[in-house]
Amino acid sequence: MNLPQALQTLHQLFEQDAIEAATYRCGLDALAECERDQSREVLGCRSARELEQWRRRDVLHWQETLEDELFAERFEVGHGYAYGCIEQMLSCTDFDVLFALLRQELSPET
Repeated sequence: MNLPQALQTLHQLFEQDAIEAATYRCGLDALAECERDQSREVLGCRSARELEQWRRRDVLHWQETLEDELFAERFEVGHGYAYGCIEQMLSCTDFDVLFALLRQELSPET
């Protein structure tokens, strides 16, 4: 599987309601990192747990970088959004699905 195929699979999973918005957003961000080839952290993930740890660092970086309202809109986190806090968003992210998708994307056969 190549990057466009991985992105298409991610879109299909979301459109079929097979994954939540938090998983979709994380997948988009992880694939964007792979596309930019600045993804040593993403590429180095050897498990879904490591991918979750990367995501936690990534989200905290965005929280420090973006204004509160922009952060809330981008991640749908905060009062009146889909997720009340970062922890809730992370708990709704299916890192096993994303890890499997990334492993296919990054497999030597591609």
